[in-house]
Amino acid sequence: MTPLIPLAMELARYAPQIIGWLSGSKKAEEAAGQVVAIAESLTGAQGNEALAAISADPNLAMQFRQAMLNHEQAMDAMFLDDRKDARQMQVQTRSWTPPVLAAVVTIGFFGVLWLMLNQGLPEAGKDALLIMLGSLGTAWTAIIGYYFGSSAGSARKDELMAKGSQG
Repeated sequence: MTPLIPLAMELARYAPQIIGWLSGSKKAEEAAGQVVAIAESLTGAQGNEALAAISADPNLAMQFRQAMLNHEQAMDAMFLDDRKDARQMQVQTRSWTPPVLAAVVTIGFFGVLWLMLNQGLPEAGKDALLIMLGSLGTAWTAIIGYYFGSSAGSARKDELMAKGSQG
């Protein structure tokens, strides 16, 4: 059997929103399975053969993109539900770990950024420093998303919650 997450990441070339559903989520395997199932259903092929069919045919690629857009609300709901669990755990346990890690990452990110802007990039270790800054920036973005939500994600969450309370 083809590993689902790498295959779903390849399919993300045709529907970039897939990456968000697979990144940092404990439901990544489930999301990948749904993405691959849509590709297989659309093409009538299995695994990598479905990817090859979508890659080879621009019409199939467009149909896959449309199918992912049609499935986007359900996938977003699953992704938001995963985030909700993390926030609920924090409220219930009042663990000090997330805020301390958030503070360390924030200080590290802005500290490294400040040093780079004021001291310049050293020749030795330049690449490692840039990789570290990128990693800290990515972690900092996730922290902001965890504590404050993204404007698009918050709007989508509010919309999903409103629909859920009506049904």
